Amino acid sequence: MVSLPSLKRLESSKRLRRSYIAAQDRLAHERLKWTSLAEALTRRPDGVPPPQWSDLWLLCRFIKHLKPALVIEFGSGYSTAAMAWAIQRYGGGCLLSIEENPEWADVTEQYLDQLKVDRYEIRVPAFTITDQYQDIPVIQYDLAWPGVPDLIFVDGPSVLAIPVEPLRWWREMKPGSMMLIDGRPRVAQYYADRLGPLARVKTSWWNFRTVFVRDEARNG
Repeated sequence: MVSLPSLKRLESSKRLRRSYIAAQDRLAHERLKWTSLAEALTRRPDGVPPPQWSDLWLLCRFIKHLKPALVIEFGSGYSTAAMAWAIQRYGGGCLLSIEENPEWADVTEQYLDQLKVDRYEIRVPAFTITDQYQDIPVIQYDLAWPGVPDLIFVDGPSVLAIPVEPLRWWREMKPGSMMLIDGRPRVAQYYADRLGPLARVKTSWWNFRTVFVRDEARNG
């Protein structure tokens, strides 16, 4: 079983974390500010907070490195725009984003329309609660999936829940494929406890991010 940083440790570092993220955001924004992505995300609806540019920069780097044939994202938003933009810019296949809020899916579509990208789809499927981890529901989506992804990004649903599908895909994913958990340390621990020896885990307690890498060395 992989041990992730404790919640107590994460909470105790909030002030340092805020300073670190602010610095990373400034750097990432400088790198992206002249792109069509930054231009589109600057024109956002009233009341919608600005993006965390460091997260978007990281997602773009993952797309550039992996050139994934299929990306599946849980929770749409700025990240959807960034990954769809990066797929078009750097190469790759397509992006499927799963969202539970139809209104937020419409907001995300506005960003994507501005970017003039087309290799994506946003769906708002029904789901069933199949289990519970601590006090978090484990859910299964009522959806015919297009295939096994090369990159999974878990940043939703907005109401805390754990999609079960990544556990089913993991053994079939290619070595070097990745799953990124943005925040949600208990969700990350759920996967860490269950992915088994085919998963290599990297954690960053500065920004509550966990990356699981499908390990080739342990394939079997």
